[in-house]
Amino acid sequence: MLANVTLLCLVAFLVLKGQLTVGQLVAAEIVVTGVVAAVARLGKHIESFYDAVAAVAKLNDLANAVDGKEQDENRVVAHRSAREPLLAVVTLPDADGGGSERRVVAKPGEVAVVRLPVGATSDGLIASLPRDAHVVRGVALLPGTILENVVGFEAITPRELARAERLLAAVGFDATARELRAGLETMVEVDGSPLRGEAPLRFQFATILFRPPAVLVIDGIADSLTADGLIAVLRAVR
Repeated sequence: MLANVTLLCLVAFLVLKGQLTVGQLVAAEIVVTGVVAAVARLGKHIESFYDAVAAVAKLNDLANAVDGKEQDENRVVAHRSAREPLLAVVTLPDADGGGSERRVVAKPGEVAVVRLPVGATSDGLIASLPRDAHVVRGVALLPGTILENVVGFEAITPRELARAERLLAAVGFDATARELRAGLETMVEVDGSPLRGEAPLRFQFATILFRPPAVLVIDGIADSLTADGLIAVLRAVR
């Protein structure tokens, strides 16, 4: 409204100065009125559009809240959903350089372990593995805290924390964690540093077993574990 009056006053001033005729004044008034009306209608459409966007955003927030609640309740147990036995075919090396196939069946809720012969590596040996399988070729962590590597980088629930602590104890990493000044909040690098000895490898197994695969193929990297370390890891898998 204010813009309409202002423009008409400007046009009237130009008429008084003789720069516009009365006919042009009337035409200008019609044009200005039409433009202002169009802008007003556009404003209403824009307001309706933003109202619709806000409504969709609220529905999305509600859906995320419900979905997040379900994930919080099922996050620990939902990582294994296999209901049928799972078959994996692993090619093991022979002494003559060839290979022999071993068929491994993983029952629902269990982890089938395949250990490659001492000194063997899994490069080129895996003939067929299901998606729910993991090959341990060495230490490969994510830059972050010990706890984040085990549980993940999202908000950690008390239930997840307790389960992570049990797993770390099962693989024999609890003593190492107690010696660290920052405990489970200690930052680690991709190679496991500042952890030393076989601690990074034990820790690697804990990160895998938090969301256990159906089939776990242990490469020759297991040779770097002591007998006690290997026993602890295998017991944790079982």
